[in-house]
Amino acid sequence: MILSSRIVVLALAVLATGAAGAWDAGHAAARGTWYAAGMASTRYQLPSEEGEDLFVLNLAPRVLFFPLDGFGLGAGAGFAFISHYTTEREIDVGPRAAYYLRRSPWMPYAGLSFEYVHNSMAQVSGIDAETGWQLGAAIGVSPVVGSHGTLPVELSYTFRSLTRPTPEGSENARVSTLGLEVGLGFFLGRGK
Repeated sequence: MILSSRIVVLALAVLATGAAGAWDAGHAAARGTWYAAGMASTRYQLPSEEGEDLFVLNLAPRVLFFPLDGFGLGAGAGFAFISHYTTEREIDVGPRAAYYLRRSPWMPYAGLSFEYVHNSMAQVSGIDAETGWQLGAAIGVSPVVGSHGTLPVELSYTFRSLTRPTPEGSENARVSTLGLEVGLGFFLGRGK
């Protein structure tokens, strides 16, 4: 819980800094610009059919190109290290889209993502792997700091479907997650 409290305090500090900073949305999310960000997140996995829940830390780089003012298309990835009854390493990658409201210094946005997931688990009997997909939806704010910087804070919901090989064939798991992400991003380019 101490880590969760620190993340909430950090998110509030990010929001306060963004509100106090200079707002220049002239290039932010404008047509023809790029957005690059690095996000850090926590994820609480809701109990699955087995009744298991867990806490995860994740790093997620993102890139978007804005073909239209406020509307970005791009890609994202996630790299997670999970430690509970096993040690897990997870990688996810896929396309994402987001729409930013450019008329506010807070730059509120909504986004969708679809990602391929690969999860490796070290077990006593060896290494197991789960593969599958996840569909995510998010809302957030991305306050502009200076002329190109931004400090995004995002709340996300993700539904994932993973398959693990078993001696009898395969086992499928469907899991829902809630996440809070904070990060640092930059709008690049001059726009059209």
